[in-house]
Amino acid sequence: MNKQTLNRMMIVIALCAAGFFSLANAGMDEAQRQLIQRVTQAKQVQQQAQAAKGAERQKLLDNHMKLMHENMDTCRSMKQKAGMTEKERDDWFAEHQNIMNQMMDQMMTDYHMVTELNGSSAESGTHKH
Repeated sequence: MNKQTLNRMMIVIALCAAGFFSLANAGMDEAQRQLIQRVTQAKQVQQQAQAAKGAERQKLLDNHMKLMHENMDTCRSMKQKAGMTEKERDDWFAEHQNIMNQMMDQMMTDYHMVTELNGSSAESGTHKH
């Protein structure tokens, strides 16, 4: 994938993320907004890794995994604020679940890239669903 195509993909992602943020802000608190921004940035690193080859791919993948570890730690420590209404609490939990799903999707993509780098197919391993 050439650099121009990669830049176009990043622009499209940024526009989609901006649209997502404007639609989803209702149930989010500031910590969730910041985490979503970091998860989106991690996704961009992951896409760069997917487009790269060899040692560069491994370096970007390692960086992405580090970012995901930090994001998971942040996600685990997040707490809803006191005094929320039932609807606010439900919205907060729904957004928290959405963030966790995005991170899980990225981790599964990392898993597939790692198995590809190691010369094996994700489906041929001993991992069972």
